[in-house]
Amino acid sequence: YGAQSIVASLDITRVGSRYSSYDWISCSSRSSLLPDILTDSPELFGEVKLQSVQRDGSVLGPDIPLLRHVLQVIPSALPVSYAGGLTSWKHYVECLSMPEVNCVSCTNVHHFSLDSITSLKKYCLSNSLDVRFPS
Repeated sequence: YGAQSIVASLDITRVGSRYSSYDWISCSSRSSLLPDILTDSPELFGEVKLQSVQRDGSVLGPDIPLLRHVLQVIPSALPVSYAGGLTSWKHYVECLSMPEVNCVSCTNVHHFSLDSITSLKKYCLSNSLDVRFPS
């Protein structure tokens, strides 16, 4: 995590019952869920960030079926971050309780005060999640 790694950021979308990631070079959805470089050379990356396109800014909560589906195909050695639709403290706990999810991205609504981040971390700690909390 951090400056020593390159993050493979995937914008995942759902069309019907099929998930795909967006290829920003060709400006189209990929035929496979993961880009070839992530499948063929996962050692090049230090982390994978999953962004649910449909849930981003939706306040509908995380797309757990999407998250579970994508987690099945991501190389298991890579830490995973999730973003999209998280608006309540329960949403964060729901995602962070999944053993394969190592972190979540806070949405703008939670950046407005130190109190909201402190409150979120206390809520996570009270739900037995191991989060850093300054002393």
